[in-house]
Amino acid sequence: TELAKALAEFKRVLKPGGILIIREPAYSWLKSHHDTIFESSERFTKKELAKKLKNVGFLIREKTYINTLLFPLVLLKRLFERKDYPVAEMFPKNSLFNFFYYILVLEAWILKLISFPFGLSVVCVGQKKE
Repeated sequence: TELAKALAEFKRVLKPGGILIIREPAYSWLKSHHDTIFESSERFTKKELAKKLKNVGFLIREKTYINTLLFPLVLLKRLFERKDYPVAEMFPKNSLFNFFYYILVLEAWILKLISFPFGLSVVCVGQKKE
């Protein structure tokens, strides 16, 4: 796949002990028109993404879901959204954007303490063997 090729290239160019941080959309069942607009071809569980990194030789240092606090809102939106909404609807108004920003700041602080069991995205930190 394209992702496997990209991961192999990241591994090739990293110095021994180098770190790769990769963020991908989570859960194939959440695939929607949003993925089409932003050209996301795949969605993963954290186990699936970690396996892809391991398959090309990375050591997994961390794996977690993120955008967990917004998960319920997006799930509701996905259940009721039209399949052909315009791109302009993807970008929130300023006050709504500020709300989302503060939610993500709160989540970043919480992530220092725990790993989330679900979320809209998955993050894996891989390390090239020394």
